[in-house]
Amino acid sequence: MKKILLILFSLSLTLFSAFFVSSCASNSNEHPHTLQYVAKTEATCSTNGNVEHYHCPTCNKNFKDEKGNKEILNVVEFATRQHEIKNGVCSVCSKPASKYLTYSEMPDGTCSVSMDTFNETELIISDVYNGKPVTTIYADGFSNSSSLTCIIIPDSVTYIDGTFVYCLNLTDIIVSKNNKIYCSIDGNLYTKDTRTLIQYSCGKPDNTFNIPDSVTSIEPNALFFCSNLTNIIVGDNNTSFCSIDGNLYTKNKHTLIQYAIGKTEKTFIIPDSVTLIKELALFLSKNLTSITMPDSVMIIESMAFAYCNNLSEIKVSNNLTIIDEYAFAYCSSLTKITIPYNVVTIGKLAFEGCDNLTSVTFGNPSGWETENVDFEPTDLADTSIASKYLTDNYCTETWTKVN
Repeated sequence: MKKILLILFSLSLTLFSAFFVSSCASNSNEHPHTLQYVAKTEATCSTNGNVEHYHCPTCNKNFKDEKGNKEILNVVEFATRQHEIKNGVCSVCSKPASKYLTYSEMPDGTCSVSMDTFNETELIISDVYNGKPVTTIYADGFSNSSSLTCIIIPDSVTYIDGTFVYCLNLTDIIVSKNNKIYCSIDGNLYTKDTRTLIQYSCGKPDNTFNIPDSVTSIEPNALFFCSNLTNIIVGDNNTSFCSIDGNLYTKNKHTLIQYAIGKTEKTFIIPDSVTLIKELALFLSKNLTSITMPDSVMIIESMAFAYCNNLSEIKVSNNLTIIDEYAFAYCSSLTKITIPYNVVTIGKLAFEGCDNLTSVTFGNPSGWETENVDFEPTDLADTSIASKYLTDNYCTETWTKVN
């Protein structure tokens, strides 16, 4: 009996030790964790930080608690890149503003900045040049910056002319927290009050973008070239916008603002509430082969369907009135299209680059003219002649219907 009690006591002691003593596996041999406390270190603009944790040097694992019960897989807090530029140098890490920028003095005593080519990944804009504040960024001048992933904007900047849409690898636009006009959220550019989305960083790998409820305005190029986006989400509390199937619309669903061009779907049926297809709405939607447009649509704005390279079939609204310039430019797989009876304007270069468009059917071939030509109805009634006129002979002119 005594022997049995000793065995039970020994077993219970073993279970008790297993429960309270933390151990780890290294090369399949268990051993107690030797946990070392690591204090929290704040990340700075140029150096990584870490969360508070306990580290075992034997197995190199990290834990949230001192008993080693809850493992932490990532303790690193990455550098914020939130440089605070003062007199051309970061006041935190002493990193200087980037070279190779072009600064120009302006009549009002301030300076502007732009550049032609930039081969580095991080761009830090100075707050001063020749002792004068840098207040203006000419963003369109950054179009050749394919290597650029991060732009740092100082607190001195009060006006950004254009956007950084051609910086295709841009993942972060970071604005000084002291800037009174602009701010950044998750590396995207907004006005300080967060009511206007100015620029989504189009090089982000994310598939989903959540538009803040505060946003009431979106710049025309804000979501340009965002080829990874498959899902644009708008919360129910946003008063200006909504999303349907991951695409962006005005709150009343009358305007299609942005199709998420990273989608892999081949077909797209535009909701029958839509009356306006916004500029660049489906630009570069390379996976789409077929689009159905409801009869509610009346206006197609500039470049709305441009560079939909694989689009081979489109059903156009019977109530369409305006096809703006470049609307279908470089839809190189498109072979036929109907210009409905109610259309009164076809913008210049609307069908530029549509090399395989061989059949254009005019609902009403009468009364069409350009600044230089009055077209014969019999010519436009011929689908092959009409296609040649729209894609080649008179492609660069604006067409209007006078009766």
